[in-house]
Amino acid sequence: MSYITPMIADFQTILCKLYTDEKLRPVFAANPKKLFGEYNLTAKEKNALTSIPRDKLDIFAKSLSKKKLGLVKKTITINLKTLVSAGSLKLLWIVLKNDLFGKKITYL
Repeated sequence: MSYITPMIADFQTILCKLYTDEKLRPVFAANPKKLFGEYNLTAKEKNALTSIPRDKLDIFAKSLSKKKLGLVKKTITINLKTLVSAGSLKLLWIVLKNDLFGKKITYL
């Protein structure tokens, strides 16, 4: 039995987007009804979203970004250490080059 109804899922989806999409926050602040049209929300849920103070939303969003960046840095460090310790410098360069320049990874 699932306790997540479609409305709750929509509420959570909007909330997650507001936390993670910095371009969406000012759009939402200017016209929340535009965003609401895409989702099945109750009046109570709409009110809850519009009553979140903008500064609190931004602060929480920034804290999530910092946490995500920290995880990315940690993952990169572990991967680099693993590749270097395995003597895979050529593979390391291929991964870095392709990551930096947005190319598909190709093995030489």
